[in-house]
Amino acid sequence: NQASMMNRLIPGAQEDSYLPDYTSETPNEFKMQLEKLSDKYLELKEAFVLSDPALAMIAATDLKSEANNVDMSLLDGEAHLYWMELESEIQLWSDHIGNESDLKTQRTYFTDLSAAIVTAVKTFGTFKMTYYEQFCPMANDKEGGYWLSAESQIRNPYFGDLYYDIIRSKKF
Repeated sequence: NQASMMNRLIPGAQEDSYLPDYTSETPNEFKMQLEKLSDKYLELKEAFVLSDPALAMIAATDLKSEANNVDMSLLDGEAHLYWMELESEIQLWSDHIGNESDLKTQRTYFTDLSAAIVTAVKTFGTFKMTYYEQFCPMANDKEGGYWLSAESQIRNPYFGDLYYDIIRSKKF
């Protein structure tokens, strides 16, 4: 069953044991800001589901702006330093997508951006939202690619909805 392979509720299973867990010490205010950032990321994901490179450029620029609104002074010590690393990754890959009009190249950058966003949500936790970490084994020349979703249904940013409509309707 392909759907079960592609869906896992965050926080994830054992392979995530190397990630630090700052969820209990992260203030709700920071978690709420992280959810706003995740909302902007989900808009970008939707642009990729629609296979719309122009919309992706705009959404990535909005995401980069929202990352600037996250108040890292709410975090202390190692958590603060860890967020600084993730934020610089989010800024970098958002910037690359925002300055790139080629959809295939944008989707390559999206892989790295998604890794940073998924890690941030797992590491610092969320306030109200439940997110899903989803995976497409065919993305990036079959190296695979993860992304964050607010719904369990697969809407693939690496190939767009059309790809999954074709797979779903294929007869065996």
